Amino acid sequence: MKKCSFLFWPALFSFWMCPLAQHAIGQIVPDATLPVNSTVTPQGNTNLIEGGTAAGSNLFHSFREFSVPTGTEVLFNNKLDIQNIFTRVTGNSISNIDGLIRANGVANLFLLNPNGIIFGPNAQLNIGGSFFASTANTIKFADRIEFSTTNTQTPLLSVNVPVGLQYGANPGEIRVQGKGQEFGTTGTKESFDRSLNPLEVRDGNTLALVGGNVIIDGGILQSAGGRVELGGLAGEGTVGVNTDVETFNQTSLQFPDSGDSGIGVSPVPLANVSIINKSGINAIGDRGGSITISGRNIDISGNSLLTAGIGKGLGTTETIAGDISLNAIAALTIASSTIENNLNPDAIGNSGNININTESLTVTEGSLLSSTTFGQGNGGNITIIASDRITFNGTGNNGASSQAASTVKDEAVGNAGDINITTKSLHITEGALLNVSTFGKGNAGKITIVASDTVSFDGQNSEGASSQATSSVEENGFGDGGSINITTNSLQLTGGAVLNASTLGQGKAGDITIIASDTVSFDGVNSNGGPGGVASTVGTKETNAVGAGGNINITAKSVSVTGGAILGASTFAQGKAGNINIIASDSVSFDGTGSIGSPGGALSTVEENAVGEGGNINITTNSLSVRGGATLGVTTFAKGNAGNVTIVASDRVSLDGKASDSSPTTVVSTAENSAVGNGGSIDIVTGYLSITNGASLNSTSLGNGTAGNITVAADSIYMENRAEISTETVGGDITTQNQASIELQSSSLILRQNSRITTNAQGNNIIGGNIAIDTDTLVALENSDISANSLDDRGGTVTINAQGIFGAQSRTTEELQTLLNTNDTNLLDPALLSTSDITATGADSSLSGTVTVNTPDVNPSAGLIELPGNLIDATALVTSSCRRGNSPRSQFTVIGRGGLPPSPLQALESQASWIDLRLTPGQGSGGVGQWGKKEPSLTNGIVEATGWRSDPDGKVVLTANTANVTPHSTALAHPNCQTSQN
Repeated sequence: MKKCSFLFWPALFSFWMCPLAQHAIGQIVPDATLPVNSTVTPQGNTNLIEGGTAAGSNLFHSFREFSVPTGTEVLFNNKLDIQNIFTRVTGNSISNIDGLIRANGVANLFLLNPNGIIFGPNAQLNIGGSFFASTANTIKFADRIEFSTTNTQTPLLSVNVPVGLQYGANPGEIRVQGKGQEFGTTGTKESFDRSLNPLEVRDGNTLALVGGNVIIDGGILQSAGGRVELGGLAGEGTVGVNTDVETFNQTSLQFPDSGDSGIGVSPVPLANVSIINKSGINAIGDRGGSITISGRNIDISGNSLLTAGIGKGLGTTETIAGDISLNAIAALTIASSTIENNLNPDAIGNSGNININTESLTVTEGSLLSSTTFGQGNGGNITIIASDRITFNGTGNNGASSQAASTVKDEAVGNAGDINITTKSLHITEGALLNVSTFGKGNAGKITIVASDTVSFDGQNSEGASSQATSSVEENGFGDGGSINITTNSLQLTGGAVLNASTLGQGKAGDITIIASDTVSFDGVNSNGGPGGVASTVGTKETNAVGAGGNINITAKSVSVTGGAILGASTFAQGKAGNINIIASDSVSFDGTGSIGSPGGALSTVEENAVGEGGNINITTNSLSVRGGATLGVTTFAKGNAGNVTIVASDRVSLDGKASDSSPTTVVSTAENSAVGNGGSIDIVTGYLSITNGASLNSTSLGNGTAGNITVAADSIYMENRAEISTETVGGDITTQNQASIELQSSSLILRQNSRITTNAQGNNIIGGNIAIDTDTLVALENSDISANSLDDRGGTVTINAQGIFGAQSRTTEELQTLLNTNDTNLLDPALLSTSDITATGADSSLSGTVTVNTPDVNPSAGLIELPGNLIDATALVTSSCRRGNSPRSQFTVIGRGGLPPSPLQALESQASWIDLRLTPGQGSGGVGQWGKKEPSLTNGIVEATGWRSDPDGKVVLTANTANVTPHSTALAHPNCQTSQN
């Protein structure tokens, strides 16, 4: 068919000269604004576009209208040396593209229409280079030449590459309509169903859609190993265009908030980007395919998929996949959709990253952020920066948790990437998950969370899976687990939520480190009674793991573990359990049990059939409270020693009460009956230790090992209502003679209401442990006992150094037998007496231990002080002999602090004020004192000083006599008291 040229004909006559051509081309209407104008030649269903103005390797086309109806195609018949084709629409109509656009060679195609561009479900691209669809009104070049849709009087056209897109006040939207796709297994560059006509550029090129609002509604965008970029603009401004001059096909966009491109980029208000209703974006290939989306609000929902990485069976050891970058200045919402950047099966290389930068991020309905290696190479990182809030919530219809995951899959060889989160507040709820794990051969990644305000994990999903952050070496995996690091103002785990670092395969578990400027709290269990909290484990009862547990490190102002939550570091297999370290400047509290009665608290255990040492529990704080059946426990069930418990609390340690099911509150070290190992020690340094209402400090060995020692250094220790400090060894033959001991150092030690301190033992060759008490005052009342007994061997040693002991009495084996009327050593329990007793009984009287009591000026053989039951009325000791009439004449006044002397004739030993109303020898008759006795005579020898005076230099001099000093006169005169009685 004959061409219709507009090169020499005025626009006024164009329709009349070529009516058939105008009718044939339909919605592609050139204008007459270029030095060499564009031409359109219909050829059946194809519209051949030729002409245009060339400038170097650039070719410029200009149209009043540009649309491609369904079932038609457009061919830009450019020369093969053309590198870029720039096409603008100068009219007022939207471009509707529902057919095929083709171009020759490897040329890049730019389509500008500020009115808007809509791609229908049949839209396709067949071009050799990149494709840019934009609702900008101007393309800027490095030489400051502009190709504008509004200012068409361009005297010159540039030979340079474009450097910017200039937008007007109301850019039109870009929409891609599609039929949607059900996404099954992806991983190849042909992942999407081509029968659905993806809008696609050739491998390694860029597909960019940048307009007002950008909507991908069931559409498919694809650039295998290339770059897909979407951007929403809401107003005037410039977006930079960066072109790789070597390959000339990897072109990217630069929004103003990411830095100045060198062309004077000004701020641009961003519009929204939506990827909805089973839409797909695919950049999988054999090189660095990437996806970048920028907007104000970004919505990815309705089972949509963004996928990048190295395709199945592709890549080399040098291959690095590109990144997926999502940038939303307001909100990014991901619902029932997947964003993945993977090293796919049989692929070789390193996967790319997923980078999110937004104000707020919401991931819901089972959505997945995944950086996973299925092949040979490392997974990429997932990095999320949100200035306000991040939420992962719930599960999808398939039961999958909403999550961010970086993993090494089965049969894969390589390391998982890290998950890095920076925000104001992070919320992981209803079974959502952060996961860095290895199932293959390689190390798991790290989870790092920095939240200036709050981090919270809460609840579980409908399948019973708890909200959690987990780093694990899974069963059959080979590698080390990654660490979990949280830095925040406050952290809360509730409703059974968990932080978990474990190894179920062969490798070490990672550490869990929490640093909070304010509070850290763990509360509750899930609906199945499973405890929330923090867990670091080696293996399970069903796995044969080999490794070591990670440590749990918590630093905060205050830490609370309540409602059955647990801090647990355990080994079920071959490897040492980790330590639990807590530093809290204010307080640490453990309170309560779970819904099935399991105690909450902090536990480090060597489980049954395991081989390894237990970890330690170390707590440093101002105040520690353990109550309501909670437990701090180190335990070994198998081959290995239990760890130690060390508590340093500058103010107080309080252990109180029992749970409702009578589970006692306890700090405990245990070697169970199946264990081959020793119990750990319990060491406490504090200002005040209180153990009340059935609570206990307990170290026990029930197996082939000894219980650990208990050491307490405190200003004061108070025990009341069946409180207990005890060590107990119950087991088989043990050759060692170093049994568990208790050492208490305190200014005062008070036991009341059936409380006890014991180092009892049972079994062949197991002697009672030792008890050493160093205190100023020991008080034991109401059947409170101290015992170092052995049921089957020799009793232990009890050594007490005290200024005074009240209420307790030492009992020998014979005395107990007499008082209890039995020779059966099983019944020699001092608690059966109503008195408070100190004992060290053995299997018989010849095997009794030793009780040593050291008190100043007290003869131990005379027995200890028994408090009297009938107290004297002190008012009856004051004389009433000095009277005036019927009124008492005597006066006794104590002012200030201090003690009183044993009698009025002795000097005071403290700072008490004393007004002496006695008559001096000069005032009485015959040198007889006030009480009718002669005053002691003075000699020339050394005598006791009874007074003092100041010399002229102001120095204090002790004297034999008390100087006659007239007390300061008061308003009340002392009565004249004579020696005779009235």
